[in-house]
Amino acid sequence: MIKACFFDIDGTLYDHATQSIPDSTKKAISQLEENGIFCGIATGRHLLEIQEGNLLEDLHFDWQVTLNGQLCYDQDHLVHALPIAPEIIPTILTIAKEEQIALIMVEEDRMASVGYNRWLEAAQAAVHTSIPPQANYQLPYPTIYQISAFGPEDKLALFQSIEGLRVTHWHDGAVDLIPANGNKTAGIRQLLADHQLSMQEVIAFGDGANDLDMLEAAAIGVAMGNGDKTLKQHADYITAPISQDGIAKALRHFTLIKERKDAYV
Repeated sequence: MIKACFFDIDGTLYDHATQSIPDSTKKAISQLEENGIFCGIATGRHLLEIQEGNLLEDLHFDWQVTLNGQLCYDQDHLVHALPIAPEIIPTILTIAKEEQIALIMVEEDRMASVGYNRWLEAAQAAVHTSIPPQANYQLPYPTIYQISAFGPEDKLALFQSIEGLRVTHWHDGAVDLIPANGNKTAGIRQLLADHQLSMQEVIAFGDGANDLDMLEAAAIGVAMGNGDKTLKQHADYITAPISQDGIAKALRHFTLIKERKDAYV
């Protein structure tokens, strides 16, 4: 039985074409909550970005898995934190400086950009998010939970050689760097354990490469119709695109919500 539902934000919950969450999605999530199903987000974003862009609008979520699982919150209380090993940060900074790769470095409640290039500008513009204040190619904060790197794909591939690091692609010329043992699923498991739940009681929705692990681990993994081709190959179900009420249609397909005459256009 499904008892929890997790959603990626960009391209899954939030439609960048309209810069809003579809009404059908809002109503579907409301029905899930009425049915006693926990609802959570699982995103590569930081809470600061979510709040800045008002990406969740008026929706409330029980759980927030942020930074691809590195900072996780239960009802706004931090319950899980997994930083990047400090000894590998200098290597990341050296590669970035030598190859002119721009970075966004993320602490628990602060963000800083290091360097600037067209890939950084394009990726942030695509997700309607501002570029954080600039720092130099030194460690801006004592504890770093995620680093987003921006540059040519062949240069970004250099980070793959760093032991203890996971590299996840999320946009053309943009990747997230997190601990090798970190991902969205690891964060979700931490939250579930506190409520005596398991991944076999989860349905997960996503559209990008960084959603692959949670879609494979969940009892039901749903790829959005507008999603990544590889992700679709590993999904249990492919729903309609976000612009065509994909979330609501999938939840009805799996009988987790009922269709209401006033619910959808």
